[in-house]
Amino acid sequence: MNRRGVPPISRSDLRDHATPERIDRIWEQIEADMPALESSTSSPPRLMVGVVAAVAASLAGGLLLGKLIWDQPLPADVVPSPTVASAGPDPSLGVFAAGTRGQSFDLPGGGRLVLSPGSTVEVVRQQGDTLELRLVQGEATINTAGSPPRQLVAVLAGEATLSTQGGGVVRVRRNEHDLEVSVADGHVSVHSPDGDQNLVKGQHARAIPLRSIRPTARVVAPLPRGSARVEIEGEPVAIAEPAAVVPAPLPDWQSRSRAGDVQDALRLLRSQPGGIDGAIQSATDADTLWEIHDVASSQDPGAAYRALTRVAEAFPMADSAQAAAYKLGNYYRRAGQHELANKWFARAAESAEGVLAEDALCKQFRTAPNEGEALRFAQEYLAKYPDGRCKHEAERLMAGDPSEDGEEPADPDPPVEEKPDAEAPK
Repeated sequence: MNRRGVPPISRSDLRDHATPERIDRIWEQIEADMPALESSTSSPPRLMVGVVAAVAASLAGGLLLGKLIWDQPLPADVVPSPTVASAGPDPSLGVFAAGTRGQSFDLPGGGRLVLSPGSTVEVVRQQGDTLELRLVQGEATINTAGSPPRQLVAVLAGEATLSTQGGGVVRVRRNEHDLEVSVADGHVSVHSPDGDQNLVKGQHARAIPLRSIRPTARVVAPLPRGSARVEIEGEPVAIAEPAAVVPAPLPDWQSRSRAGDVQDALRLLRSQPGGIDGAIQSATDADTLWEIHDVASSQDPGAAYRALTRVAEAFPMADSAQAAAYKLGNYYRRAGQHELANKWFARAAESAEGVLAEDALCKQFRTAPNEGEALRFAQEYLAKYPDGRCKHEAERLMAGDPSEDGEEPADPDPPVEEKPDAEAPK
């Protein structure tokens, strides 16, 4: 074959292929294409010396450049696979490259390789009837129409591999990120990060990925607390973080109360919109109502117990609702309003799990408005608490013994005013 020029070799070609063995093979191809010195006896000796010197200088420069960049790391898809490395170097293997024009080469083991301009194919391994090629760049057509069916040709590109047996014709083009495969004859198997597929005569596959997509996330810029921005494959994505819970500022009266200044807290509480009752109605939780009760109890017990009434009615599931009902029962009992006292003691006794349930039921048969109600409550008490603190008192009541109520524990409630009805919770 007669070549009219040496194809240009880019820096990347040297980085990918400039091993000493490959340089020797390329040099052998260049020598084979050069006219024999014996056929040029008519040329002046001085011209012949100049040609030889120029070729020698070019070779020396190429070897020096290859040596300088040989230690640079190879691209990921050019590094030989473990199976290729284990085969070891083979002097008969080579690199096929096409310059500005397409080129055609005989394949080891049979068949033809046709390269489009600017394409490069490396022979990776030949073992028995199997030939492995690596498509480094460009487009190649593998024609094994005249080869035996047992021959297998595999073409590697990145993480993708396609293979065809003897008797087939397949064209493969390598793009920046994917492959295109066209089958003119025979059968082709394709393995890629997208999976496996089989192509037959007349089929064309596009966008076969060269590499697996591995999304990575990294923080690209510091942002204010409560938000973050990351990039996934170059696409910015906002990720919201839980915002810090900032507690609402306390009302002035509450701040003074917690500081221990009850007198000033009561003054500020009375200055709220609507006064103390306005603060009671605007409270949004049981704890705030208990604080109002504690501030008002020394000088305004009626307001204190109105706060507890709202605890029991508006927040019945609160942990302190039972205690509020029990205190209200005691308040009305001491005020002589037994029906209201029983109402709140019954509310306190509703939860058998509450610590005040037993005492509330005991108070019920003590303050019942009539004897029938007292017996009913005593019977209920003995059924629930057969060994309770008020057991003997309930048994005497059931036996008809008109003994006085058992001794009650000291009541921590503040004394009520002389006219409890006027101060009764509304």
